[in-house]
Amino acid sequence: MASGRTPLSGRTPEYFGEDPVLSGVMGAAAVRGLEDGNPGKGVISNPKHFVTNEQELDRQASSSNLDERTLQELYVLPYEIAVRESDPDSVMCSYNQINGVWACENPIMNDDLRSASASRATS
Repeated sequence: MASGRTPLSGRTPEYFGEDPVLSGVMGAAAVRGLEDGNPGKGVISNPKHFVTNEQELDRQASSSNLDERTLQELYVLPYEIAVRESDPDSVMCSYNQINGVWACENPIMNDDLRSASASRATS
């Protein structure tokens, strides 16, 4: 569910576009289609790669360094929408670091997505 702002990233067919709201809504629809559209088949969706996985070159060694507003409004928002509107059974973290902390160890992996999931449960 990366933003796909450049065709050079190599995974353009996996992206829903640059607009974070549209990406979130389309991501949620994909999750619902996979998980709810296959009753009895045990299909689990896996929105990936959370978050700021925007490059192919050295992505396992790079750090995406950005301010909090950009992080939240452009990169986290699509995942929050997808989680809130579809409740996927899993989400995969990205390979890179986010502001110097590996994505899978970064507090945003749990904090932001759990908040989105909690707000779905109370709405």
